[in-house]
Amino acid sequence: MNPRVNSSVPYTREEKQFTLQMMSYYTNFAKTGNPNVGNEVTFPWDRFTVPGLNILEEKPDFEAIPCARAEFNAFWNYYVLRLVTYSADLSEAEHQWREEFNRWKNDDLPAWRLDFQNYQDSDQCSP
Repeated sequence: MNPRVNSSVPYTREEKQFTLQMMSYYTNFAKTGNPNVGNEVTFPWDRFTVPGLNILEEKPDFEAIPCARAEFNAFWNYYVLRLVTYSADLSEAEHQWREEFNRWKNDDLPAWRLDFQNYQDSDQCSP
C-alpha cells in the first residue's frame, strides 16, 4: 500500500500516513537496527522483551499490546527451543560417531587386517 507507487487508488489520509510511518520504521531498522532511530517516527517501537511480551500492533493508531499472543509465543519459546536443543544434541552425537567411525576405519581396521594377515602367515595357522 505504498501511496507513492499506486496513486490511482484513493487511499485515505490515515492510510497514507500509516504507510509512510511503517516505511520509516522499516527503513530505520534496516539502517540502524533500531526502528526508532533515523527518520522521525510518531510512536516509539519498544524492544520486544520476553517478560513483557509487548509488541507494536501495526495499524494506523499504533498500539503497544502487552502479553500479545502469549499462547503462540509459548509454543515458540517452548517447542522450538526444545527442538533446537534436541537437534543440536543429535548433530553433536552424529559428529562424534563419525569421528569414531573414521578413526576405526582408518586406524583400527588396517591394524587389525595387518595383524590378521601376520597371523595367517605364521606357523600358528598352518594345518
